[in-house]
Amino acid sequence: MSRITEKELLEWGQGHLAEALQNMNADEQEKFLRPFQEAPIPWLLSSIEDAQGASSSTTPPTIVPPKAVDGSDRSSETAKKAYAAGIELLREGRIGILLVAGGMGTRLGWDGPKGAYPVGPLSDRSLFQGFAEQIQRLQDMTGSTIQWAIQTSDSNHVATLNFFQENKWFGLAGNQVRLFSQGTLPALCEDGRVSVGADGSINCLPDGHGGVYRALEKKGVLDWYEEGGVEHVYYFQVDNPLSILAEPQFMGFHALKDSEMSAMVIKKTDPMEKVGVLGYDNGTLRVIEYSEIDPEVASQRDADGQLSLRAGNTGVQAFKLSFLRKMGGERALPVHVAKKPIPWMDEGKVPGFKLEYFVFDALPQASNPLIYEVPREGNFAPVKNAEGGDSPATARDALMRAHRRHLADAGLTVADSRPVEISFRWVGNTKALQEGFEEGEGPLTIP
Repeated sequence: MSRITEKELLEWGQGHLAEALQNMNADEQEKFLRPFQEAPIPWLLSSIEDAQGASSSTTPPTIVPPKAVDGSDRSSETAKKAYAAGIELLREGRIGILLVAGGMGTRLGWDGPKGAYPVGPLSDRSLFQGFAEQIQRLQDMTGSTIQWAIQTSDSNHVATLNFFQENKWFGLAGNQVRLFSQGTLPALCEDGRVSVGADGSINCLPDGHGGVYRALEKKGVLDWYEEGGVEHVYYFQVDNPLSILAEPQFMGFHALKDSEMSAMVIKKTDPMEKVGVLGYDNGTLRVIEYSEIDPEVASQRDADGQLSLRAGNTGVQAFKLSFLRKMGGERALPVHVAKKPIPWMDEGKVPGFKLEYFVFDALPQASNPLIYEVPREGNFAPVKNAEGGDSPATARDALMRAHRRHLADAGLTVADSRPVEISFRWVGNTKALQEGFEEGEGPLTIP
């Protein structure tokens, strides 16, 4: 790519960048302009213009609800076949796990990576530890070694790596866990000028969870998966401690249907709940953000009283590895623009735009997409807010309810009023749960 000239910068309304170049040598100029190698300024400007035009439209989309596989069905022959297929894939090491965890716990009052947040009801287990224990359980069940890739960001990569190292990878082998940082995109001020921080560098922000496609390719993670024999990848987001990793029945249905991309959904009951829904928009399956849907459309109900648009997005997907590789190409997804305060030189923050990609925007490009519906209870309890709904308090309550059910499955009755927590490593292991069980009314932790 040829170097951007001062004349071009002026033509694009970036006089402040042209002025900054005048005080730099050639090496400094190359470093200063590096963010525009993958995100050219004309593309940034047109992306904002396109997004503003789309947001000005008030016409709600015509959405047809999708048909979903019933994930609560465990007894039908079809469900048993899917579960067996998922277990076999795990046993053969053909399923990898992918976690996006680029956020900090700032909204929770936590000074560190969100995945390090202590969400355990009694033990203060971190989100990361709970997920690692699930992987240990899957390995105990299948005798395989499961590859776990974790996408971080520039703001938390070092802290996340340190956290895993300090905790000795939570019992996993260091070479089966791969950390990699997501990409970034330059931020822009409201008037279209590229944001420059107080240190004089271009202000770049994380490119959203959809940036994972390009990051997987660029950081060699897809090759790492492939070398280990992985053919399918279970994807989830860090803020849901109830994510059931590589859920065998889900992965089995995904593989048996030969789906390139599958999505796990819950039944949405509140039309104003801030989760996107899956539906066919003019014949194309996609996730429609809650902000895109007219409230009257969102509130429509079927004859049985259920919301018509109820396939709520959980942020859990399954992918063919080959599809992830295909999506790693040059800007394969649409870009979204969010208004937010951004740094401007030494003046603090000013109104501006953050550009990002969404992982679910790949659905329209996937062949044989599968929608898999699971009960909210036991599968979805995101930690997003410090208080109120979707908070640590609601997530801990949901975890304890799930743990009581796991104990009940092992023939152990625990009163609803008794605080309880079990390691996810022992879920389904009746002997381990019975050996760790203690009668009484006080808090119960296993182990």
